[in-house]
Amino acid sequence: MNQETLQKGNSIQKEIKDLKDHLISVFKETNKYSEYKGNPVSMDGRIAKFGFSPWFSDEVREIDNKFVPFPIDKFMKIYKANVEEEIARLEKEFKNL
Repeated sequence: MNQETLQKGNSIQKEIKDLKDHLISVFKETNKYSEYKGNPVSMDGRIAKFGFSPWFSDEVREIDNKFVPFPIDKFMKIYKANVEEEIARLEKEFKNL
């Protein structure tokens, strides 16, 4: 294994770890939307929000459901599937080094 391959392998491993950590931080069940699962509007008529902390910041970000035509939990499942697909692609690339 040469130095270039080693560096590429290390960067792929770091990217995989960052994506896995991101999934853990985004999909904590402690979000404002969890009590309204499947209902895009809260009991008092306000649009429910989904909060998450991105890996690059400790600040909590909120997504408003008005931008998504279906409940935010379903949108987040799609997002999670896309991130997991990227992790699988990177793991396959790492194996092929």
